[in-house]
Amino acid sequence: MQTIKLTIKEYENLKKKASIYDRVLRFSPETLFEIENYSDSRVQELLKQDKVDSSILATVKKLLRKK
Repeated sequence: MQTIKLTIKEYENLKKKASIYDRVLRFSPETLFEIENYSDSRVQELLKQDKVDSSILATVKKLLRKK
């Protein structure tokens, strides 16, 4: 474990932020953020679909070079 040194002001700031996060996340994260769980096979399907067509990629690269 690493030890860090904080000023009192930094500590109070972090404490305040932690309090805010605690109040927000006190509710079930699933109801707030609608967390979904995917099976390994579904993740693989999504990764296969996460491809950019080579012609689109070439167009984007061409447009970026112009800037």
